[in-house]
Amino acid sequence: MANHDFGGACNCQECRTTSFVIPCPHCAFENSVLVVQDSHWETDRKGSGGYSFTLPNKPGHDFECFKCGNRVPNTLYFDEIDAEWCKTKLERQDAIERGQVCARCGAVKGHDYAKGIIEKVEQLYTVGEENLCKSCYGDYLAETLPDPSDADNRYAFNRRTLKWELARVKRACSVCGKMRWLNVENQWKTKCSKCYKGT
Repeated sequence: MANHDFGGACNCQECRTTSFVIPCPHCAFENSVLVVQDSHWETDRKGSGGYSFTLPNKPGHDFECFKCGNRVPNTLYFDEIDAEWCKTKLERQDAIERGQVCARCGAVKGHDYAKGIIEKVEQLYTVGEENLCKSCYGDYLAETLPDPSDADNRYAFNRRTLKWELARVKRACSVCGKMRWLNVENQWKTKCSKCYKGT
């Protein structure tokens, strides 16, 4: 049930609009089309009501494939082709054909998001004969660049900056001398929690 109306049932055009795909029999491109559904009010046995949407009972019509322009016979009714979606799909297919794809995760440059960093892939990094997205390139660097961690410092690899960055440090309490690990942003804490609470 749509809920644009402040959490209640909504019957606006946006809520009634749905999409589906119609494959082209000539080039197999999946044309996305939009249709505004019919609506009617329904009440369940508990008395709660809401709008139910159904596809219009109208005859379908032929159309031209967004990709190849050939005539596509169609038996389902729709209002218009989703040109924006179709254009984006074509651009993505073109990027794949040009090899703008991460060899490890399959993310497509300019269209997909890199795993783990929620960032759109805008650049591919060449490693040998492979093109890698930023996230996978970060995995590669984390595997190949030496970890600078030592007994008193712990580093973590940042896949956004593609660098090893100081994450934790071991420091002695200024009162009891106990060694403890601190996050790098908490280095200012000179006392351990026990000594701090005792003051």
